[in-house]
Amino acid sequence: NDDDDSDDDDSDDDIEAPLEIDESELFAGWSEARIKGWKNRIKKPNAYYYRFNAPGERQANGGWTPKEHELFMATLAKLPDGKANYEWGTFSISIPGRVGY
Repeated sequence: NDDDDSDDDDSDDDIEAPLEIDESELFAGWSEARIKGWKNRIKKPNAYYYRFNAPGERQANGGWTPKEHELFMATLAKLPDGKANYEWGTFSISIPGRVGY
């Protein structure tokens, strides 16, 4: 139905909206590099997510779980020709707890 206003295209779902936050509370204990990366994450998400998780997201360490492997492969399959590019920070957003390096 062409009159249906529903949008099956979820391409904008991956775009993070700016958060209304108390920066003094959020940035407590953060390095200058993390603060700079966070402030620029909308335009340059790879620069932030290459080294840092989203605020409140717990860092995963050690070997990958089967679920993480599944998420990795699903993310890889969505890329053109199924090939990852150099933006591992952006890639890692879909794998909770993991960063790009």
